[in-house]
Amino acid sequence: MRRTLRPQDRLIACELHPADVEVVRARYGHDPQVGVHHRDGYEAIGAFTPPPERRGLVFIDPPYEKTDEAAVLARAMARGLKKWPTGIFFAWYPIKDRTIADTLSEAAVAAPFPKTLRAEFQIRPRDDQTLTGGGIIVCNAPWKLDEALAALGADLGRLLGAGEASCSIDWLTPA
Repeated sequence: MRRTLRPQDRLIACELHPADVEVVRARYGHDPQVGVHHRDGYEAIGAFTPPPERRGLVFIDPPYEKTDEAAVLARAMARGLKKWPTGIFFAWYPIKDRTIADTLSEAAVAAPFPKTLRAEFQIRPRDDQTLTGGGIIVCNAPWKLDEALAALGADLGRLLGAGEASCSIDWLTPA
């Protein structure tokens, strides 16, 4: 993400695990465009949004260590979108079974989250036990993100899939 910043952009990185935050600080601690914070990312959504620039991206990569992580994430995104309705909220999730994807998707539709896209890529069919791919939920998805992700999914499928890869892109709420 750092490499994509323009000169006028800034990055706020939040990490809760002490050892991991030190790794991030060692890498970016002296970079004037990057702020590194030892704090819970869900709490940081409320603390740092909306940014003064009024434009930006909240990238959320939860640990998924707790069984209710998807529900916690959905609530955090809903609170963030209420506080910053025009912000782009991007959350990653692992694909083992349908639990996480269904929880996030149902929350996006019920709220409803604005202009929400779900994209999933799997290197092999889901077996409900092992990690078979990853997915993203993007609220306020940028124009043509669906087309870019479809092209990326096709390329990844050719490179990684051995004929079993799949990519799906769905608009959960209208574009």
